[in-house]
Amino acid sequence: MIFQILILLLVVGLAMFLANEGLYSAVIMALCAIFSAAIAFNFYEPVAGLLTGSIPEHAHAAALAGLFLVPMIVLRILADKLLPGMVHFPYWADRAFGPSPGRSPG
Repeated sequence: MIFQILILLLVVGLAMFLANEGLYSAVIMALCAIFSAAIAFNFYEPVAGLLTGSIPEHAHAAALAGLFLVPMIVLRILADKLLPGMVHFPYWADRAFGPSPGRSPG
């Protein structure tokens, strides 16, 4: 039960952080998460088979988590390096889908 509460707090905290970052950063993060999840779900069973000898109880969870986190970190670093920063959307789009209401436009 405590683990579920910690995971819920982690998800809520991440959502609040991304809500303050704006629409552009949130879209990049969502795309990175989609690609990382596709990679993780596609390859976790063979990797879990390799991990069964060392950690049989947690092989599937460790393979799935590792195969999600590593591409997610790599994709986010690549996105930060290769994509332009400070992209401004129209005021109505950034207000509706991006940062918190207290931020000023511009």
